[in-house]
Amino acid sequence: MLEQKVRPRASSKDHDFIMITKALVMASERGHPSVDAIKQVFYQLINGRGIRSDIKPRSSLPQLPDATRGLGHYDKLHKGVES
Repeated sequence: MLEQKVRPRASSKDHDFIMITKALVMASERGHPSVDAIKQVFYQLINGRGIRSDIKPRSSLPQLPDATRGLGHYDKLHKGVES
């Protein structure tokens, strides 16, 4: 009978450390990743589902006026009360 050699995936010739490093970089893009997050990204990469486009929701809110800075607008409000 022929024996099949079982190679670990992380050190296999197909993936080497390039995929592991890429998974670590992708998982780290939005903060400090957990071990599970790195592993999830790695499996997504080796299965061809690793690159996902960002969701950009449409802006449904109306444009708001610029905020007034400082206390000058409160002075105008209190002038009417003091008179």
